[in-house]
Amino acid sequence: MRKAIHVGKKSITLLAAALLAGFVPIGLLPAPGYAQTDGGTVVIAGNTTLVGTAVVNGTIMIEQSMTLADHSELAAGSFIAADSVLNGDRFKKGKTLSDTVTVTSNTVLASGSKLAPGSAFAATTVLGPGTTISAGSTIEAGSTLAAGTVVAAGSTVNGATFQVSTTLPSDTFIVVASSLAGGSAIAVGSTLGNGSAFVGPGQVSASTTIAVGSMLGANSFVAAGSVINGVATASGTVLAQDTSVVTTTSLGAGSFVTAGTSIAAGSSLVLGLTMMGSTTVAGSVSIASPALVAGGSTLAAGTKIITGSMVNGSTVSAATTTLAAPTTVQAATLLAAGSVLGANSELAAGTIIF
Repeated sequence: MRKAIHVGKKSITLLAAALLAGFVPIGLLPAPGYAQTDGGTVVIAGNTTLVGTAVVNGTIMIEQSMTLADHSELAAGSFIAADSVLNGDRFKKGKTLSDTVTVTSNTVLASGSKLAPGSAFAATTVLGPGTTISAGSTIEAGSTLAAGTVVAAGSTVNGATFQVSTTLPSDTFIVVASSLAGGSAIAVGSTLGNGSAFVGPGQVSASTTIAVGSMLGANSFVAAGSVINGVATASGTVLAQDTSVVTTTSLGAGSFVTAGTSIAAGSSLVLGLTMMGSTTVAGSVSIASPALVAGGSTLAAGTKIITGSMVNGSTVSAATTTLAAPTTVQAATLLAAGSVLGANSELAAGTIIF
């Protein structure tokens, strides 16, 4: 695990200047100074994808329910809020972990959960807008700070220290571990490389994650802040044609998908997503926020229904229930956060993740 870099009292080396020159025009950079990263908050301003494991060096609060990717770790001392699901087991009341737990299957942390120092977010995790981390967090080599990222005075990026706040005019690939000062804002479409470290206190918001192998139907609407195959959308966009998902994709709140959409295994559905046409679930898909399932939908065999859900007007009061056969939705159906849609489920038009 890399610690945040603190630059000593000497000028930036020619090597550091050369590294920056390849990614941000030197003429647009402030004069080099000294890193001052203590104090303040760094904001995730748009969907940011982890391309490797990111470790936690302080307490991180889960602001809204989110799915944790497999291989994430919850360190001893982490708090699991009531209604969370950890490796398929639902928590009826909050619990503080006495030992480190590795995520191996369906895990959704409810709002109010806390990750203790030493926890780790696995690759493919998407940090949604509103996520905050403390200044001095490490942005490891292999990361990309997207165009529009605000680098506050006192930040150190690729070995150069900024004396005044600067907005990056283009995507900046990180080749030397970097650190952002308080007041910085990471733009939508950024990625964080393996070994990046989050200094707490902070909080994490989630966004819908659409896994590789999915298809977004023509005329689907992707809200501002979405990232489609690595390309950020600064404003709402209607897809002109069917769009295959070839890299991890995330949808901002307010997005909707049309008929012809297929959602691959490993996807996670978070509040603010609406199905405007019949949508196929091609593999196991996690529901991180409650889902109002429209009539005419089919819940495939293998769908896991979390306690507190309602299926065709009947409340599921037992422990997690796995459907043994396909079930057609004919009456009120509400799936609680932490439920998992089985492969070959069909979500009819009007289904809402809220």
